[in-house]
Amino acid sequence: MEQLLTPKSFHEMMEKRMCTIIEPDAQYCGGLLALKRIADMGEMYGLDTLCHNMCSPVGTYAQAHASATIQRFVALENACADDVIRHEGPLYQDGYLVLNDKPGFGIELNEDYCRKHLSKGSTYFGT
Repeated sequence: MEQLLTPKSFHEMMEKRMCTIIEPDAQYCGGLLALKRIADMGEMYGLDTLCHNMCSPVGTYAQAHASATIQRFVALENACADDVIRHEGPLYQDGYLVLNDKPGFGIELNEDYCRKHLSKGSTYFGT
């Protein structure tokens, strides 16, 4: 169910009672706002939200912030290299991603790490 592409397709699935939990992915469903709309719609149907997530650490952190606004949020998948970003304090605490309220989600790219792992022939943002 994580590859449904629009809030409308999720709504149709919910209307037909085809699921007990929804798994929207911000990359597929239209971004963070669409993810939030889908989760809110799921709440009206009594459905929990488990956010599917197969994106970069930056995308994961952005989706975590959006997930923090979801009433019936269960979990956010996380399968990325955390060395890509810098974060003040621990990134995880007691098994949970630590969020903050600093600008830009409170993270920065670790430029040294990113430059070191460029694919052959690639440049770092044109430099």
